[in-house]
Amino acid sequence: MIRQTVLPFKLKRTEEKITARSGLALYAEFTQAMKVKSLIDRYFPRPGSGRGFTASTYVMPLTLMQYGGGDAIDDVREIRDDQTLREVIDMKTIPTSAAIGDWLRRMGERDGIACMKAMGVRSLMLDFSHCQLISLQLLKNPLQSGVI
Repeated sequence: MIRQTVLPFKLKRTEEKITARSGLALYAEFTQAMKVKSLIDRYFPRPGSGRGFTASTYVMPLTLMQYGGGDAIDDVREIRDDQTLREVIDMKTIPTSAAIGDWLRRMGERDGIACMKAMGVRSLMLDFSHCQLISLQLLKNPLQSGVI
């Protein structure tokens, strides 16, 4: 252990998988509870080939990247390279940034904006004002508990 003299915590080495993006797991859990993937896949066009990705396969890594502070499509690699986060949120497939860029261009040229309007993205607002208390329960091992 490394001795600390200023702050009241100690550091120690661990062999456990860790991620600096653990907060994104909460966002992923929220989108799963709200069935965002199925909404995206219902309103956006299906892949043109039998091997293509669904729309949610492109959109979900982009939203994670944005919530994680990314500001360019290439920042998706940060999500792709974070194996621990991907394991926790069960995100097996992440297209390359080039594939995401191509998909975004295709959606922009076609009916991507109409799809978003149909989903109600422009008017999606969350209101927690009716809640008296919002709590966050941290679990020792969320993978084994089945919560995440």
